[in-house]
Amino acid sequence: MCWFILIFRKGISEPLPVAETFTFDDESGTCLKQKAKLDTLVTLVDANHFLKQYRCKDSLQDVQMATSSSDTRRVVDLLIEQGKHVACRNNIKY
Repeated sequence: MCWFILIFRKGISEPLPVAETFTFDDESGTCLKQKAKLDTLVTLVDANHFLKQYRCKDSLQDVQMATSSSDTRRVVDLLIEQGKHVACRNNIKY
């Protein structure tokens, strides 16, 4: 029995495409949400790189992360959007 599935996306990324993974049918017509429930999306922040990325003036188009050709956001805009959902912890235990 599988208790959880971990989907990892490296770098700055939009959480919505991960969530949408649960809504698409595969070639056999099976949808992942028929087999698993999306309970939680977690965003981790790499504190060593956050300030550099926050100061970045590149657009999402520049770094090939735009959701569409009309997406005019900057990297910092995406960080701010995601930051609304980030809980800060400074005492993660291993």
